[in-house]
Amino acid sequence: MNDHLLKQKVKVPDGWKLKSVGQACKIRNDLRKPISVEERAKMKGVFPYYGPTGILGYINEYLADGNFALIGEDGDHFLKFKDKEQTLLVGGKFNVNNHAHIIEATDSCTIQWFYHFFKHRNVKSFLSRQGAGRYKLNKETLKKLPILLPPLPEQTAIADLLSTWDTAIKKTERLIAAKENLFAAYRQQLFQSKKAIEKNGWAKVRLSDCLSEHGELSSGDEKVFSVSVHKSLINQIEHLGRSFSANNTSNYNRVHFGDLVYTKSPTGNFPYGIVKQSTIFEDVIVSPLYGVFTPQTIELGTILDFYFESPITKECINL
Repeated sequence: MNDHLLKQKVKVPDGWKLKSVGQACKIRNDLRKPISVEERAKMKGVFPYYGPTGILGYINEYLADGNFALIGEDGDHFLKFKDKEQTLLVGGKFNVNNHAHIIEATDSCTIQWFYHFFKHRNVKSFLSRQGAGRYKLNKETLKKLPILLPPLPEQTAIADLLSTWDTAIKKTERLIAAKENLFAAYRQQLFQSKKAIEKNGWAKVRLSDCLSEHGELSSGDEKVFSVSVHKSLINQIEHLGRSFSANNTSNYNRVHFGDLVYTKSPTGNFPYGIVKQSTIFEDVIVSPLYGVFTPQTIELGTILDFYFESPITKECINL
């Protein structure tokens, strides 16, 4: 084991072993075949051609045949290990370009275990740089990556459990996406035009009749939030990596659950500013550059939140 591995303080469970990838797995880069986009265009077929993060196309020949795992050799995806999968499971007849390493199972490590172990693992400290934002995991460095190895039956059981959860999560995400699309369609139908609203008997009122600016200020203990076009209210530190608030936040506006937060400056597709409803269950604060309004009911606030994102806003509001 190299010095880098020995210096790591890793508590190994009973029966597990700490090895390097080079000791635990076979690296089958002899099965890689770099083919340019122009060449692939002349070789269209049914066999997938993989890069480090997925299938790049299909060609009429194959070099690899069997079950393997892939891990990237270079790219910026290494920096996004929390959100992007760093490994792939591949099987059957296929091809791999020269930007991904091919891992084969041994009698001490299954490819499913390798796949899950490095799927969202941070290996940045092992990488070399290739210009700004470009990192490389060469074969010699890959061999030195540490990997914990349970006995084979445990590897299989753990990998099967993780695969079951992965499948359930992906199905849930697809279901959520489908429902969000349906919800967006209903919302668009509801706010399709000024004439449709008038036809449905909606009353025309002033915003001041259904909103009140409560003007509560910070008590000093709340978290600082900002308004995002796509994510509603966001925690500055969690989403931006730092807080842009003033040292003294005593004049910041408090926001309750259900309140509407209004950016007073027009931006992009929002000529009247951005209006977002808070779905944060705790009280938070926003800069005094934002206006904070309490609707008569939370449900009314939700309707107004949708209304201000709809294209009919320009029809219904006169500057």
